[in-house]
Amino acid sequence: MKRWVLKLVGIVYVALTAVSMSYGFGRHMATLSANSIMQAQKYLIISFVPGILMFALPKFAVVILLAKIRTSSQSCSCPLELFQKYL
Repeated sequence: MKRWVLKLVGIVYVALTAVSMSYGFGRHMATLSANSIMQAQKYLIISFVPGILMFALPKFAVVILLAKIRTSSQSCSCPLELFQKYL
């Protein structure tokens, strides 16, 4: 997995969270208008997608690496099969 992809996803996550905070996320709801509450929640919910991707993308990269190791040769697949049985 390219590191620039994770950096880009991280920047998008931070930017969306900052926009949510500019609308009042983190303040008490009694001090905000209805529009500010709605906008803050909207951008916070949208920021969950890149936030989850930051943790999920490296895991997919490991799965792809293990799949390549498994299909590369028969001698490499034996330890992986043992690991898979006892996991």
